[in-house]
Amino acid sequence: MAYLARWHETTFRDLRFGARELIRSKRFSGAAILSLALGIMAATAMYSVIYGVVIEPFPYKDVGNLVGIAIRNPEQRGWRTSYSVDEYVEIARRASIFDGVAASTISDVLWISGGEPLRLRGNHISHNGFDVMGVPALFGHAVTAAGDDPETKVVLGYRFWMARFGGNPSVLGSVLVLNGRPRTVVGVMPPRFMFRGADVYLPIHYRAGEEPEGVTSVHLTARRKAAVTPAQAQADLDPVIRDLARVFPQSYPARWVIELITFREMYPSGIRRILWIMFGAVGLLLLIACANVSNLLLARASTRQREIAMRAALGASRGRLLRGLLTESLVLGLAGGTLGVLASWLGLKAIMAVVPPGVIPDESEVALNLPVLLFSFGLCLLTTLLFGMAPAIHAAGGDLVNALKQSARGSGGSKRMGWLRAALVTVELSLAIILLAGAGLFLRTLLQLYNAPLAVGVENRLTMRIPLNPQRYANPQSRSALIGQFLEQVDALPGVLGAGINAGIHPLYSWDFPVDIPGSPNADKRPVNLHQVNAGYLRATGIRLLNGRWLDNTDVAARRQVVVVNQTFVKRYFPGQTPLAATIKMWRLRMPPFNIADDHFEIAGIVEDALHELHNGAPRPEMYIPYSITGMADRFVVHTAGDPMRWAPLVRARLYQLDRSQFVDDTFPLVSLLDRFVYSRGRFHLWLMGVFALLGLSLAVIGVYGLLSQIVSIGRREYGVRMAVGAGVGDIIRLVLRRGARLLLTGLAIGIAATLLLLSQLGMQLGVSDPFDPSSLAGACLVLFLAGIAACLVPATRAARTDPSQVLRLD
Repeated sequence: MAYLARWHETTFRDLRFGARELIRSKRFSGAAILSLALGIMAATAMYSVIYGVVIEPFPYKDVGNLVGIAIRNPEQRGWRTSYSVDEYVEIARRASIFDGVAASTISDVLWISGGEPLRLRGNHISHNGFDVMGVPALFGHAVTAAGDDPETKVVLGYRFWMARFGGNPSVLGSVLVLNGRPRTVVGVMPPRFMFRGADVYLPIHYRAGEEPEGVTSVHLTARRKAAVTPAQAQADLDPVIRDLARVFPQSYPARWVIELITFREMYPSGIRRILWIMFGAVGLLLLIACANVSNLLLARASTRQREIAMRAALGASRGRLLRGLLTESLVLGLAGGTLGVLASWLGLKAIMAVVPPGVIPDESEVALNLPVLLFSFGLCLLTTLLFGMAPAIHAAGGDLVNALKQSARGSGGSKRMGWLRAALVTVELSLAIILLAGAGLFLRTLLQLYNAPLAVGVENRLTMRIPLNPQRYANPQSRSALIGQFLEQVDALPGVLGAGINAGIHPLYSWDFPVDIPGSPNADKRPVNLHQVNAGYLRATGIRLLNGRWLDNTDVAARRQVVVVNQTFVKRYFPGQTPLAATIKMWRLRMPPFNIADDHFEIAGIVEDALHELHNGAPRPEMYIPYSITGMADRFVVHTAGDPMRWAPLVRARLYQLDRSQFVDDTFPLVSLLDRFVYSRGRFHLWLMGVFALLGLSLAVIGVYGLLSQIVSIGRREYGVRMAVGAGVGDIIRLVLRRGARLLLTGLAIGIAATLLLLSQLGMQLGVSDPFDPSSLAGACLVLFLAGIAACLVPATRAARTDPSQVLRLD
């Protein structure tokens, strides 16, 4: 106990002495604390985002045991977790490894409440779904498996409740007519309960042989029992799926495997990969900050050699001196960490302000919570060891008697200290060039996005989604009839240059579809982009026909199985040939929900390539078929003579003339969609890496300046002697600049080597096929070199102003 009390007393004394020393050295303390604060601020802010988006994004009970039941074809990428209602009922009845299996949908729900019909994002969730997710209602109650008449009730999502009802609790008990059926509001879910991003949750008791409210396909989420192994899951589910494959052979590939995938795998963040890359960049920035503070401590140690030697002469042991110096470093680290955590609140706000829309789970809560603060505290301790250990060992572990003699003669530090400080600055420069080169890669990637040859007109294009109610338009013929009438009326509007339909939007996304070439040895199983279009699609988008013919109105009306392909499709499947009149097979169309008897299509024409995956600028094979074959296309693009939003009310009015109850959703100019969902990601990457690179550059330049300033202070006698024997001002400036340039070039050489090793990995993560860009790397080196030389000029000029007579007189 006595030892412990003595340890506490000496530790408290060291902390108080360290704080007093730092307060007395305000310039040193300010520079060191600011350097640390910048690094810890960036690291804390980035970790907050990673924790909220990647590590713990979901509020559901025991989310580690929430899984999806996935069927995968081992010959193809991806999996499916959706099943028919009959399949769901059978799996839920027979599987014994789950505490519950929930079915859910992403549904378009019609709500008419005065004025225009409104589209709500609905979730037809099974009556046990809230039990499986394990989250109670905010108020009211959620429907449970034990409840009666689930089809008469509705549970509201928090955001919808706030937006439409102003957060009024009196909404409980009110009746909403959804999809033509009255439902009573029984509860409101908490803010973070955003399962599949629904506005309203429509409980359904799914039964075999029924398709309630037109639901034909459901997504399965199950709660796995504790301690169930993959082998047990396989043994339990294999016979169930094998029986289902016999009953529904069209729904299963010839070869299949079943897997349980975690909830996080089912709903990953769209920026998960880039967040880890940015966290690595923050780590480099933090290392630069630690190297900078180590340099400052080493410089300060050279001025304290006499003090440390005197304390040793008075009886202080090396261990006692080392502990005292490390305690000072701890005070410095805690001060920098505190300031960094406070500043990270602003940094976090700035990061979230530029996060692209739709790339993080709706449930994510990004905040400076307890796990993040614990991370920051651990970071403070780690950085204290990183920047404090080497200076403390150097100051307390050297030849203290010799240090006392040198300090008495006015020496500014040993050669060993000079080499150590130069090595630290070299490390800073090397890390800074990696950050700058990374920023250059992100800039080049963004420029590639902006300059990509889209082959699609994006100016003056209005886009909208018109999802048809499956209860009112139950088959492809009825859906196609309404769409055909609507397109005719829109085409007739003054100022409309073309109107088209598709299941996706060029150049944003489309369906991925497998294809086979009968009689071809080409066994390429990669999916192909499938577009479901009308005869006017080329006029609406500006894509050019190169060979053969385009689809006409007769093809659409008769649902002819003809297809138009692009150039890349021809290169992949018919190299060196003109495949007009050739036949291809789309076997997936024979499976639900399409159920087409014949899957053979004849190639009628060839169009130019139009980009989809803009991040790498490489076109993919594409197929265009009449939209009437599936009747599932619901994305419209209208080419207008001016601002497209001026035509939006007129276009909607034409639809309401045909069907007053049909809603229109996602009405935007195409250019704004590109900006939100494509370019915004590139800007986000560049903004983050650019900020980290700028901070790293600043800290590295400060390190160069600090080192040369001390070299100049130590070398005043040398400069005085040189000037006394005839050296001019230019000679002294060149001498100092040469020393700085050697330091810069050494750091650049090491940094370039490290950058070349890292760029290939970074490029692979970004999807850039050729990440090495000599101009970007040369630009980064030039920026760092010029900034470093500018930092060298100040101490070089000060050295040139040395008065030889004063220096020699002091000597």
